[in-house]
Parts: sequence; structure tokens; C-alpha cells
Amino acid sequence: MIALTKEQKQAVSMAKRMGSFKVSALAGTGKTTTLAAIAKDLGKKRGLYLSFNRAIAVEAQPGLGQPRAIAE
Repeated sequence: MIALTKEQKQAVSMAKRMGSFKVSALAGTGKTTTLAAIAKDLGKKRGLYLSFNRAIAVEAQPGLGQPRAIAE
């Protein structure tokens, strides 16, 4: 896996504490990488991933595990 930035490590740390937070950044800045790192660290715990379109959700799926639902 890619080495995480300081900001990405902070997001993983917040997720481990089970706090509520959001990851908001420009395209191509590592949001999906951050969420994949969170999913890996949390194991079987569940979380909520929201995306603005189906293509983004489908692209993120392999790193995040099986979705419960993808809206049409």
C-alpha cells in the first residue's frame, strides 16, 4: 500500500476512535486511498461511504469491500 500523508493518517485515527468525520478534497487527492486504509484498519466494522455518482462508487468498491446497496 502507498504511504499515507499526515492528513490521511489523521482520518484513519479518527475512524479508529469511531468518531464522525468527513473526507472532503479535490479529485485525485487520495480520498479513495484514505477510505481503503480505513476499511483495512477497521476490519469487519461497518461504515458509510457516500459518493456523488455510481461510477465513483463502483471504482471504490474493490478497496472498501462489498456494498450493502448502490443507488440507481
